[in-house]
Amino acid sequence: MLAMDQSLHGVNSWSFALAETKNIMDNLGKMFEDGVINGPEEDSLTKIRLTDAVEAYQEVAKFDGKKFVIAMQDQ
Repeated sequence: MLAMDQSLHGVNSWSFALAETKNIMDNLGKMFEDGVINGPEEDSLTKIRLTDAVEAYQEVAKFDGKKFVIAMQDQ
């Protein structure tokens, strides 16, 4: 689930973009479980932790000057 600050302009497009980002992060989570790459392109990918990717995304959001919160529900 993604929550947005109501003062943003274009909330619908931001919501869609963030929903797509969550889908990408979910897919990355499956590939990078336990820090091991499980995908087919393991030679070309750098090993990262999913939490690092989320933190980096949130840092970029801070510098973008917009307030929003990413709240992911565990399924």
